[in-house]
Amino acid sequence: MKKLLLFSILCFCIGLITAQTNTKEITVYGSVFNTNKEAVPDWNISIAGNSAVGAVSAKTNADGTYKAIVKVPVDPIQKMSVSTTDPCSRIPLTQGFSTDVLRTQHDFIICATNPPPPPNPCRVAFKFEQTKNSQIITFYAFPELKDAEYFWDFGDGNTGTGNPARHEYKKAGDYKVQLRVKSPTCEGSYGSGITVDMTTAPPPPPPPATSIEARCCGAIQILSTPLSTNVGPNTFKFFAKGDFPLEGVRWDFGDGNFGSGAEVTHTYKTEGKYRVTAYLVGTDCKVELSAWVHAGRTNSNPCNFDFFYKTDGLIAGFGLNIRVVPEKINWNFGDGSSSNELNPTHVYAAAGEYKVTVEVIINGQYCKIEKTIKVADNGPSNRCPFDFSFISRGLETRFSPIVSTTKYDKLEWHFGDGTTSSEEFPSHTYAKEGSYQVTLVVYYGRASCKITKDIKISSLTSGGGASIIDVSPNPVDDNMSIKIKSSDKISGVLVITDVTGQNLKKKAVEFEPGENFVPWESTDLKTGLYFLQLYIGTEVVSKFRFTKS
Repeated sequence: MKKLLLFSILCFCIGLITAQTNTKEITVYGSVFNTNKEAVPDWNISIAGNSAVGAVSAKTNADGTYKAIVKVPVDPIQKMSVSTTDPCSRIPLTQGFSTDVLRTQHDFIICATNPPPPPNPCRVAFKFEQTKNSQIITFYAFPELKDAEYFWDFGDGNTGTGNPARHEYKKAGDYKVQLRVKSPTCEGSYGSGITVDMTTAPPPPPPPATSIEARCCGAIQILSTPLSTNVGPNTFKFFAKGDFPLEGVRWDFGDGNFGSGAEVTHTYKTEGKYRVTAYLVGTDCKVELSAWVHAGRTNSNPCNFDFFYKTDGLIAGFGLNIRVVPEKINWNFGDGSSSNELNPTHVYAAAGEYKVTVEVIINGQYCKIEKTIKVADNGPSNRCPFDFSFISRGLETRFSPIVSTTKYDKLEWHFGDGTTSSEEFPSHTYAKEGSYQVTLVVYYGRASCKITKDIKISSLTSGGGASIIDVSPNPVDDNMSIKIKSSDKISGVLVITDVTGQNLKKKAVEFEPGENFVPWESTDLKTGLYFLQLYIGTEVVSKFRFTKS
């Protein structure tokens, strides 16, 4: 009996020794930092495997580092994971490793938010429209969220649900509308003020005697209020008109505020440059127009300038003695002709006296100057109210006439290498580098005049222009920042297209020499691949590919 007991004890010890020799220790270590490059102390780390290993916990030290010892079987090799939480995400950050190692390092970077925001908030907003001849407002929440619930507070003591949501207000006025959204993955809210217009049904128009072709054209005008008023130096009056009957006009003043009506007044609270957009709506037409307003620059009188002119027979040249370029300019030459050029040249049909008017907008303020000029007919010679410009890219050069409002019959280009063209905007490729004398001849009936310039052609294509350097973040989310490098002060247009080449959005920009950063909202882009194109004039000078997450 004693022998049997001794034999059992011996077998148990051998088994225990064998079990101990079939395990090993793995050192798991690493660090936790936030997006501000700061060490995160006292942060929980979890190391997990199958049921045979279980889970091991660790915490970071004051310097953001951690270390844990995990005992695992030698065989078989299995997969394990190291994970931690991120205050800006519901999904843990996880890294894996195999048990065929003795040491393994796992570092984590988490969101630097203190206190942390609610996990994964819904980014939502809404737009609205008023039903014609009623005070019914339809609200549309965007973006569309899968399996989401929409709760509305219409600001007049009534609530509603759904997307879209309709509500009839009892009276016109301003209301603060709140939207709350809840989905299986996120929650969010958004609030905005709206204006409900008082509407009455107009009498039906008489039937037209003849058919009328709808023309969808419109215009907006922005005038600063006189300095003698008490409404503030950054108060502007906005006017909209169309060549079709207007049913409604809505304004986006570019500072987060909105208005409605063909004539509105708005005061900007902070200095800046704002893009104002007007939405003109008619029965068969919808027109969107935009313009820039400069607020907060009223320390001096921007209208303290004059215009000068010079006549040569029936030809008159005009200019402004002004240090800044106006946002808008319009010349009226007094004979029914006009121009929006900065320094125009005009040919009058007959001698006489003409009242010339120039209207400009400088830093958002409207200015107007009138003068009476006298022109005399000194014969048909020296009638050359034009110039031309050119852009060279290597040996290829594109030419453009700069002609006044006077209508000409034809023109003729001489490129200086024995070739000519009668195209209005020709493109010419020279055979070699060198200097060439280019002449443009413009014909006015039987009279003609010409201008000659010396240009230098080089095969080098580097030099002036602008180029898209980067789009960040990429993939973009609700907003993106475009980095553009420019050699000079250049105006251009950014266009976003889809993979089929369809234009989706465009944005006019003005670049300064060096690096420029252009912010652009991208909430209306769906998930997918897009192309960003930079136009200088009518030419695409740079492209960049990005994705929307």
